[in-house]
Amino acid sequence: MSPSPLKKNLLITGEPACGKTTLIQSILPNLTCPNKTGFFTQEIRRQGKRLGFQTVGLRGHKALLAHVLIATDKRIGRYGIDIPSFEAFLEKERYDANQQSDLFVIDEIGKMECFSEDFITRTIQMLDSCKPVFGSIALGGHSFISKVRRRKDVQLIGLSTSNRQNLTTGLLKRVQFLISDRS
Repeated sequence: MSPSPLKKNLLITGEPACGKTTLIQSILPNLTCPNKTGFFTQEIRRQGKRLGFQTVGLRGHKALLAHVLIATDKRIGRYGIDIPSFEAFLEKERYDANQQSDLFVIDEIGKMECFSEDFITRTIQMLDSCKPVFGSIALGGHSFISKVRRRKDVQLIGLSTSNRQNLTTGLLKRVQFLISDRS
């Protein structure tokens, strides 16, 4: 019996602050892949205190995603979610499955991002496309997160502080293979 093919969508999962974003960011520069579409979610800190989150696109755009000073009924804990800013960012960054990309990078499929129906629609299109997705996903939350985690074409890779040093080389090889296999 021949081995089953690799799943084309690789998503890192783990507890908050275990290093998902750092791991993905350490792999991307080492890929031979000129065309990448996607974004990272980064903390906004001032004087050691986390005040919110911003999205940073691979094409250079940035946008506020959530902040303690945003007054809205769309909240995760103490953070108000800026859905209009996030959706404008997705458009500017051309976060779209129709882009001529070799790889879609999504960091992260999380509770804050899932307040946006536009994000959900675009993410489904990317996961359904023939191009690989490499990113991160929350451990739990929104029903969309659960659906993505159960998809047959998604491989979840558990990350913890104890195994993160050992995953980089293997993940780099797997993502590179997925890109070259679909070129």
